[in-house]
Amino acid sequence: MSRYSPRRVTSPPARPCGSNVAVVTPEQRRYREPDMLAALRSAAAEVAGGANGSAKPLTKVAYDGYQREHGGPSGIWLIRHFGTWRAAVLAAGLPANVRMGRSAQYSDDDLAAAVASYLTSPGATGSYAGYEAWAAAFGGPSGPTLRARFGTWNAARERAGNN
Repeated sequence: MSRYSPRRVTSPPARPCGSNVAVVTPEQRRYREPDMLAALRSAAAEVAGGANGSAKPLTKVAYDGYQREHGGPSGIWLIRHFGTWRAAVLAAGLPANVRMGRSAQYSDDDLAAAVASYLTSPGATGSYAGYEAWAAAFGGPSGPTLRARFGTWNAARERAGNN
């Protein structure tokens, strides 16, 4: 007779259809805005070479590396809370990268072509992480650029003609 007892798996409570009640995540309960801003400033001081007045803006990728090592709110959570990475960094009083504007970057067709190139490349998994690695290696548009334009990775894949 085995002493193994399977764990009961439960799912989060369902939201009523048409409900405007927000579901609060554990991360939302754990971090208040002052904590989020302090985490950004600490990361900037260590990663980007200085908190206020640093010549090197704190990127989300650099912050994520810092966050994995030191803890704190995730970069994605900061984006969800402040709306954009740039808004989060500016709210913390840190320098941000200069905004280029869509006309100076890629057209929707350029972005879709980059996704299609990745999806047809040897060894492509079709994942967002796989695309980011491919883009870094081959100089394609960044994953966040795709998400900003199309909303989600799946929407970018659909635009490229691949589900």
